[in-house]
Amino acid sequence: MLRFLIVAILFVCVISPIVYADDDNRAYSGRWKEIEYRHTSGGVLVIRETPEQVMLVPLEEFSPQEQQCVKGQLPETIAEGERINVRFYEKCRAEKRIDEELKLPTYINCIEVPLIDLVEQLQEFHFITTSLDKKALRESKVDYDMPLTCEAMDVPLKEALDGILKPVGLVATPYCETLFVTTAKEARRIEAARYVLPPQLNQPKSVQERKIRDALAEPAHIYCVDILFLDMIEQLSEYYSIDYEIDNEITLGPMKIEDLIVSCELDKMSLHSILTLLLRPLYLSWRAEGDRIVIYRTNEEIPSHVARRLQGIEESRHSRQQ
Repeated sequence: MLRFLIVAILFVCVISPIVYADDDNRAYSGRWKEIEYRHTSGGVLVIRETPEQVMLVPLEEFSPQEQQCVKGQLPETIAEGERINVRFYEKCRAEKRIDEELKLPTYINCIEVPLIDLVEQLQEFHFITTSLDKKALRESKVDYDMPLTCEAMDVPLKEALDGILKPVGLVATPYCETLFVTTAKEARRIEAARYVLPPQLNQPKSVQERKIRDALAEPAHIYCVDILFLDMIEQLSEYYSIDYEIDNEITLGPMKIEDLIVSCELDKMSLHSILTLLLRPLYLSWRAEGDRIVIYRTNEEIPSHVARRLQGIEESRHSRQQ
């Protein structure tokens, strides 16, 4: 039986995708915003937490990626004390919460525990959302059920995870409001992409654009088991009153998108992040374009062993129905 459930938490929220610049700090989506850079010894950024609370933070206290992003916007010559507006990526509260949790002590004691189970246990113990990057793991031929044995007592969660995951080529990094367990290569790509400047900071121009922005920001819960992908998108469209545009001729290896079956459970995050995590393992992505959401095939090549796996899932479904 096909089952599909979307539960949206009903409360007013004004969070939005990162392309918009007119709202306060939000819980569910990071954003690009303009802040002031002051050229002193080493440089400082003027961070306004509230209109009354202003902090001068030395640039050296930010990550290398953040520093590089700011410096890339500065002119070649700049006078001492000069002030320049730069665009800066501000993490959402969910991402900041994960960063803080990674610094806190943890206790992990497991013997031959499958990787996927360990990731779920971390979520329960630390009260943060965790997820496994099945796309990257499939491409690298890493088994989700790989047994792991480890013991970490009273050490920061980040240190414990590094000790567990690095020997098998994996990394845990904040992504889409989750602590995302992925390959080291993919973690570097995600971190680099986070600080790529958007072409511009846009304001929503119409009622429908604002409606899409607000819907993408709403926290949601999506649960589906063995449902046609296009049926699920149609359900999302009806529930959120958002138009979707998708090419039914998209192919995923040997499969057409109209034949694609999906199962997933994603909770406690925005529709913005849910769409990203849902589409990612399918080599699909999305963008807000005018008054609709456009779903498109990424330009990544699907490895042959992943394509066979997708085909195998579809064949298994047909055999169960017969």
